[in-house]
Amino acid sequence: MPMLIHGNAEKMARLLDNLFSNASKYTSPQGKIGVTLHKREGNVELILSNTCPELSEQELLHLFDRFYRVEKSRSLRTGGAGLGLAIARRIVELHQGEIFAAYHNGMIHIHVCVAAN
Repeated sequence: MPMLIHGNAEKMARLLDNLFSNASKYTSPQGKIGVTLHKREGNVELILSNTCPELSEQELLHLFDRFYRVEKSRSLRTGGAGLGLAIARRIVELHQGEIFAAYHNGMIHIHVCVAAN
């Protein structure tokens, strides 16, 4: 069943690129990445999940802050300046949506909710 949203195509592509890039960088080679899409109460909800070490509530609260990095050392594998998820949050906000993270069972789950068309 198609799920349509009304939004800026370039910004939505950037959002998805940032989210998938982040999941790819922070998942071990033996890890898992999962994608779930739901339509609920006039919204489309995308949940992007990936295996990762345990994150505290404090880390989850700051995950979408500019320049925040859970991994404080800048390894060659992950790199980055801590802007990807902050940009993702701004794009979702521009589309009057909501983005948040939850952690359970060895996985982080990034929830993105935007209005369905």
